Amino acid sequence: SIFVTVGTTRFDLLIEAVTQSSSLEWMELNGYTDLVIQYGKGKEPVLPEDFNKSKKVSCRWYQFQPSLEQDMIHADLIISHAGAGTVMEVLRLKPPKKLV
Repeated sequence: SIFVTVGTTRFDLLIEAVTQSSSLEWMELNGYTDLVIQYGKGKEPVLPEDFNKSKKVSCRWYQFQPSLEQDMIHADLIISHAGAGTVMEVLRLKPPKKLV
């Protein structure tokens, strides 16, 4: 799975980038089946209209929750705005995770 987080900030461009058709197609082609997005203070994600044609990548999102740890643990890849809190949290995970 892929976990995308912006922490407590607003980073709509990152959320828009990971939810566009080409990104979802890349995820599917590379064997990712789940996309989890924590979108913070930004706009709620919108999936492209053509997304329903391929249901091989399931998507869910939320604004905030008390801890991101479980989503980070279950992720194979973490995409982040690279805030200090997120980076430190990822560095503490065992086994180590890929952070972009």
